[in-house]
Amino acid sequence: MEKIGEIKILGTPYELYVDHDKENPKMRGGHAYVELWSKKIVFAPHESDSRTIESLFEYAFALIRHEVIHAMFHECGLTTYGYGDNEVLVEWLAQKIPQLHQACKDATDIVGSHLIKN
Repeated sequence: MEKIGEIKILGTPYELYVDHDKENPKMRGGHAYVELWSKKIVFAPHESDSRTIESLFEYAFALIRHEVIHAMFHECGLTTYGYGDNEVLVEWLAQKIPQLHQACKDATDIVGSHLIKN
């Protein structure tokens, strides 16, 4: 496993790792996981072949977003209420975060522009 960086999730540092071990039992049939107590997010890069998805970068980004959402729920205390374990909710947020971010940016840009004019 190789540490590739660190991010802050709601102020808590998490280390990012890439794991090339195809036999890692923690992957549990997936390609990424978060260790909430040791503050690690780990992903296994996919290799391109005729059966893989078209954009490996987009897939890796989606995997990381998914694990970041798990960590965010944990860091704000919502795992106690089951949100962090709700894979449907976590995956929906992971898929929609780019669009949510863009909508918020567009809205604040418009409001900011209006306030500057007036």
